[in-house]
Amino acid sequence: MTGTDATTHCPNCGAPLYGAYCAACGQPRLRDADRRFMHLLRQVFGALTNLDNRVWRSFRALFFRPGLLSADYIAGRRARWLPPISLFVIANLLFFLAPPLSDFTLPFDDQVPGALSLAARDNVDRLSPATRARIEQWPGQLHSRLTAGWVQVRVAKRDSAARARTDGRAGYTVADYARAYDARAVPISNC
Repeated sequence: MTGTDATTHCPNCGAPLYGAYCAACGQPRLRDADRRFMHLLRQVFGALTNLDNRVWRSFRALFFRPGLLSADYIAGRRARWLPPISLFVIANLLFFLAPPLSDFTLPFDDQVPGALSLAARDNVDRLSPATRARIEQWPGQLHSRLTAGWVQVRVAKRDSAARARTDGRAGYTVADYARAYDARAVPISNC
């Protein structure tokens, strides 16, 4: 259907459609031209330059009510949400701008509590007692209590495997794990 032909109901609010727009909610009637690539590019540009309530409403629904955006879009209730391609482009833009502001690239010392961070350091004896105490008391990130347990389990497994291979002469330490973590963290976060 195009433009102003047959009377139908608005998929967004259910009101009768008599023209190109719904008289009740303002949602435009879907036209063939709306399926073209240039139309999508105009929508993306408009969404990026005109941040209205639909942006915040769409992201809030995306995070706290998964599936609602898809269900409403398929049912034709589109006026209150950002178009999917615009939402996708904005989400990707935020993703690529966020790493400097996030903890995706944090080194091992910042991912675990202070006591485990001290165990990973080679130069603990060179630290002053005050610095050592301050590091030991640092709780870490919100997730550090979880990661500390995971690290300890992994180090213990790798230590027993290393001792089995070398007849008990060489083991695996938290410092070894920290070096391996830091060597892989930056390349993985840059993907």
